[in-house]
Amino acid sequence: MKVGAQVRKKVWDKAKVLGENESIVKTLGNDEKSTVLPSDLLFIPFDCTPELGMGCDELGGRMDGRRRYEEHNKLHQMQASRARLFKEYKEVQREKVADPDIQLVCDDSNIFKWTALIKGPSETPYEGGVFQLAFSVPEQYPLQPPQVRFLTKIFHPNVHFKTGEICLDILKNAWSPAWTLQSVCRAIIALMAHPEPDSPLNCDSGNLLRSGDVRGFQSMAKMYTRLAAMPKKG
Repeated sequence: MKVGAQVRKKVWDKAKVLGENESIVKTLGNDEKSTVLPSDLLFIPFDCTPELGMGCDELGGRMDGRRRYEEHNKLHQMQASRARLFKEYKEVQREKVADPDIQLVCDDSNIFKWTALIKGPSETPYEGGVFQLAFSVPEQYPLQPPQVRFLTKIFHPNVHFKTGEICLDILKNAWSPAWTLQSVCRAIIALMAHPEPDSPLNCDSGNLLRSGDVRGFQSMAKMYTRLAAMPKKG
């Protein structure tokens, strides 16, 4: 059976869209060979073409196989992520005494949800305050970073005042699987002590520091620490 030029062009156009190369051939009939879609592309539900020697039943089977493969990979990644988080949970229990400035807690029903209480670093406007963080850990962790935000209001150039979003490179493009939730907390404490006003999420805070008004910045940061982060007495 010969493959017409129109069918061959249709197949190759789909291959080019997905960035594939013309490296896979399939024998059709006697000695004639013609470019066909690589195996991954056979999962694309384009029109079933008898001229390609592949009917709808075969295409459907390949699609089902691809879905099963993707589900298997997803399950494997989630299991690896859970194993890593269980390991970190055990380490957190051991480090409670060694690192009293950080208290990490895993959600009872979801190991991908964590909260942390961190103490404001000394000799900063946040000293004496206790700040709560929320961690949302992706199923691809530790290949992808956790999403972390402040639940406690804080006046800081690199923290969005309303949402608590944190501008920190290790939570974005500088992430490495070597980081843990505990070490992320330490990095956030370090950021509290050493703000970066040139990349602000809180423009009011950043502008105070960029203009040299350190006293004004510290006054505002201390006020919000007293209002939102100081442990209640009584």
